[in-house]
Amino acid sequence: MLENANVRQMIELLLPSIFTSAVFQIIEKGKVVRNLLNENLLIASVCRANQSGLQEDYMEALKHIRAAEVLLARYSSLSDKLCAGESNNSEEYNLSKFIISLIEDATSKSYAGSLEGIDHNVISRGVPIFGASDSPIGNAVRSMLERYNVPGGRMPPPTRRQYILRWSVPRSSVNSRVVPQRLFASIEQDEFRLCGSFLEDTVYT
Repeated sequence: MLENANVRQMIELLLPSIFTSAVFQIIEKGKVVRNLLNENLLIASVCRANQSGLQEDYMEALKHIRAAEVLLARYSSLSDKLCAGESNNSEEYNLSKFIISLIEDATSKSYAGSLEGIDHNVISRGVPIFGASDSPIGNAVRSMLERYNVPGGRMPPPTRRQYILRWSVPRSSVNSRVVPQRLFASIEQDEFRLCGSFLEDTVYT
């Protein structure tokens, strides 16, 4: 079937595997933030999209996957910045709770600011640092602020995502040898580009 499929058909065939694999990876990597992840909603949206095959359902599932990716990226970024040195299990646990509290606070502020009639400049309730600057968390925060001095106070948002899909299939007929294929995708806010590299093994009879 794949030897005669066009790019659109190949993407439609690969979508269930790609979305299912994405959910498995998010659940596996998101164990530390399980309380913040809505796993049931994520799984249900992907299952619905895989069963219906509708573009609208896949877009809805993609929205939930992106939200989970943002959550994991925030945790990973804060963890890398705050875990500068060696620490014991107790400090790691407290630091993990502190990072989760930061994400919860930022998420609640973002949600409140998105509601109609709510001030978008809503003030965060903040996350306390017990022990102030003398505590392990206080030292970690101070060290992070000393290391990272970003002009303007914020990093620019990502502008592009790139994916490479690789697979092997007999092409251009069922009697052809299995040869490697590759599809490169570059996705931006307002456009996307696809670039394919397809090999054929022509059999003369």
